[in-house]
Amino acid sequence: MQRQSHLSDTSARAHWLVTLAALLQIATPMLPSLGVGDPIGSQSDSVRTLITPAGWAFSIWGALYT
Repeated sequence: MQRQSHLSDTSARAHWLVTLAALLQIATPMLPSLGVGDPIGSQSDSVRTLITPAGWAFSIWGALYT
């Protein structure tokens, strides 16, 4: 006998919603580089906290990648 697996409408809808949410989670951080919203540097500068690093703290990457 051949056994077929069928998803109910609710399960299929949940599957697509989870897939859509995962794709949006991947795509959303790319929006500022496409010109949508503020760049991450501007957002970080507008909300200063005790754990926000200074801009020069990332200068080590210049030495590492040259």
